Amino acid sequence: MRYLKILIIILIPISYVYASQSYIKVTKTDNKKNFSTINDVLKQYSLTMKIMEVHNSDKSVSHIIYTGPFTTYERAAHYQQKLKSYFSNPQVVVLDKKDKTDGMFFGLGLGYASATTTYDKDKQAIKLKEPQNYGISFMGEVGYVFKNGMFSTIGYSTLKNSDLFFENIYVSLGYRFYNKGKFTPYLSALAGIGSLTWENIPLAATNGEVVNKSISPIFGGRVGLIYNGFESFSFAASYHLLTLDHTADIYIDSTNKSSYKHSTLHSFLLEFQHKF
Repeated sequence: MRYLKILIIILIPISYVYASQSYIKVTKTDNKKNFSTINDVLKQYSLTMKIMEVHNSDKSVSHIIYTGPFTTYERAAHYQQKLKSYFSNPQVVVLDKKDKTDGMFFGLGLGYASATTTYDKDKQAIKLKEPQNYGISFMGEVGYVFKNGMFSTIGYSTLKNSDLFFENIYVSLGYRFYNKGKFTPYLSALAGIGSLTWENIPLAATNGEVVNKSISPIFGGRVGLIYNGFESFSFAASYHLLTLDHTADIYIDSTNKSSYKHSTLHSFLLEFQHKF
């Protein structure tokens, strides 16, 4: 519930601030010498100039001048009226982010995860409480998507319950299979480092010290499906599989010893992704 509250608190202002972005197409010019004059006009209203080159069929180059972005269409229309005093036909254009495939993004995910636990016993049986190996999983990451569909991220994920606490930091490299529909499947490979902390220790080590934490490299992959029906953000569902090597050795004496081993972590997440 704590992670869910954090997620809601973050999403509400983001959805409001980044609901839309509009630009003003100020004018078109074939002469770079006009840039200074156009920029001087825009500076009067504290607006910045953006230039887009257009290569014409006769091999000449034209330049389209934009300004923005504006967080609302109404604000862009306000400055459009002011610029009509200087330019013949400034136009408000809305950037449709759901059609924009490249750029930075960040994502937050919440779901269910479970770890595979194996119990190895040697010589004599040791009666131990089986740890709870499932619980709520949280994920946060930032990344960049390239125009060809490749993307990379750096992320953090957890699984926490009354017995165990998994934490993972990872990088990923993947591919989004863009199509004309609103749903985009994707897959990626992950690698990083993870830790496992025992919240409830099954038994102390022979020297009397409690060994309750281990560090392990992690490797794995994920598959998911993104819904792109919104302008500034999208939703996704994903499955993550991580391989790891967390082992807790348990000793009573030389003839009574065993170990708990966690080798895989499965996660099913619902994600929110915001596009910059």
